[in-house]
Amino acid sequence: MVKTWQESTVVYGTEDLLTSLCNSVTRVLSVATQSQLHYSGMVQRIT
Repeated sequence: MVKTWQESTVVYGTEDLLTSLCNSVTRVLSVATQSQLHYSGMVQRIT
């Protein structure tokens, strides 16, 4: 039996990257301050 590995392409958009960044910063600050953070998203057009 031969197993083959196939690479799949994943494309992330700007919104995905910004959401991931915000989530990462929130986790870091939550651990650093040992408290929950609450924030509201900001809509910004990136051109």
